[in-house]
Amino acid sequence: MGNSHAVRVAREAYDKGKLVGAICLAPGVLAEAGILQDKKATIFPSAIDKLKESGSVYVNQSVVRDGNIITANGPEATEKFGEEIRDSLSSKSPI
Repeated sequence: MGNSHAVRVAREAYDKGKLVGAICLAPGVLAEAGILQDKKATIFPSAIDKLKESGSVYVNQSVVRDGNIITANGPEATEKFGEEIRDSLSSKSPI
């Protein structure tokens, strides 16, 4: 991936307990940020090795949620990905 700004933003959001989501190849950014270690996640098929190399537990599903992390594997998963984000945000208690 190589985008140090995106990696830093993802890491900071995760460290603050915020919901972090990524779709298609973007879960690779979360992997680079080190937040997928021992977490279940999915990614576009051509980048599965990126997740496995980061210590993530690759799951062959269109959308995967593990705690505050939601990942999706590509364009066909956009609707389900959005629904998962919506459901996660609506289940959070107000601050």
